[in-house]
Amino acid sequence: MTALGAQRFLTLPANELPSEKCTQPPSAPGSLSLSPQQSSITVRWSAPADLGGRRDLYYQVEISDPDNLGSFTGTVFLSGSTTSRTISGLRPHTQYCVRVTSHNGVSDQDPDGEHLRTEGECTTTSEARPGVVNGVQGTYPYVVWNPPEEPNGVITGYRLVFSRSGTSTTSTVTTTNDQTFYIIQSSDIPWTSGKFRVTVAAGNSVGFGPQSSTSPLIIDGDSCRKYIYNM
Repeated sequence: MTALGAQRFLTLPANELPSEKCTQPPSAPGSLSLSPQQSSITVRWSAPADLGGRRDLYYQVEISDPDNLGSFTGTVFLSGSTTSRTISGLRPHTQYCVRVTSHNGVSDQDPDGEHLRTEGECTTTSEARPGVVNGVQGTYPYVVWNPPEEPNGVITGYRLVFSRSGTSTTSTVTTTNDQTFYIIQSSDIPWTSGKFRVTVAAGNSVGFGPQSSTSPLIIDGDSCRKYIYNM
């Protein structure tokens, strides 16, 4: 799901073994901030105020699993000289929580206080263009469809393209709501005869996704016009 990177195994300096006296675990990282993008989050933090009297500082970065509320995954360990990390491979418009924990060579000797060395924040990744609309169907004078399986945000409207079969002539209609049906108007099919097809694309704050292309809806333009004008 995520691309935190491979874990790094650190070697402690010879003069800073866990058994050394008068040292302790570091305090929590400071100034934790998250910068979300469509499919990634950049995590930044500052070094702990208290290093515990040691120089073998390192960090553990984790991100929550959106499919398993409350659990964290994708752990990576980073050198103490590193104070940022970009986590990629995320879903658009999805809430994630990130936590960063400070460690040193004696951290494992104080398991009860580990939570005191952790800082966490939550954010929502940005919206991306919606996925493909499917299941486009029509019964004069209606066109109905299923919303995209991957909305990637809040759907704000749909774009319907009416194309006259065998020609490059098209007519486009844009809705401004998330309703998954549309009543065909006479102005939507300006040509006087022939069949036409309808494709639909979903839109959100980022823009419109791809037009539906699988098995486009084919409508007899003559019959549809007669139906519209007789309503």
